[in-house]
Amino acid sequence: MKLFTKKVRPIPDGCSPENIRQQSSICTGETIIGFLHPKTGQLMEAVVCRSKADRDAFYKSYGLQPPADVV
Repeated sequence: MKLFTKKVRPIPDGCSPENIRQQSSICTGETIIGFLHPKTGQLMEAVVCRSKADRDAFYKSYGLQPPADVV
C-alpha cells in the first residue's frame, strides 16, 4: 500500500493530448508548454519549460508519455 502518491492532473476540458504545444517568447526566448485550446487558441495550464526534464515532468503530471521526437 502506498501512502504518498502523486495525483495525476486532469486534462483541461475541450483539450486532448494532441493539443500540447510549446511556445517561445520572441523577446526573452523563454519557452512554455501547455494545452492549446482548439476553439480559442489560448494556451491553457502553461508552465515554463527550461529543459527536457521539465517537458517530461509536464507530461508525467498528466499521466502521459512524452513523444521521443520532440526536442
